[in-house]
Amino acid sequence: MLGGRPAGAGYLARAAVVAAERVGEKRRELTITTGRRSNGFVEIGVVDAGSGFDEKERKKLFLPFNSTKAMGKGVGLFLRWSIVEAHGGDVWAEDGPVDGAVFRFTPPAG
Repeated sequence: MLGGRPAGAGYLARAAVVAAERVGEKRRELTITTGRRSNGFVEIGVVDAGSGFDEKERKKLFLPFNSTKAMGKGVGLFLRWSIVEAHGGDVWAEDGPVDGAVFRFTPPAG
């Protein structure tokens, strides 16, 4: 929680589960990582084994009203990014270690 609002780990985990459902019979795996940074923030990572995203998709991930889901509203990632950034943290996405995607964010530790 940041300022009484959900910071995003649960949301990112749920988004990863939804993405994994779209890959069919492919391996479904979700890993959550945590670590403390020296600057007073923590780093939380949500790693999935889904289909990942290409560079064009990655550039639009955190824009408002952008969704990869047919019925998506496209505010979820933007809202989480806005909350974490308002508290001095950051949210970003990168390719997974083998396949899939990794979403990381750094909220304040205290």
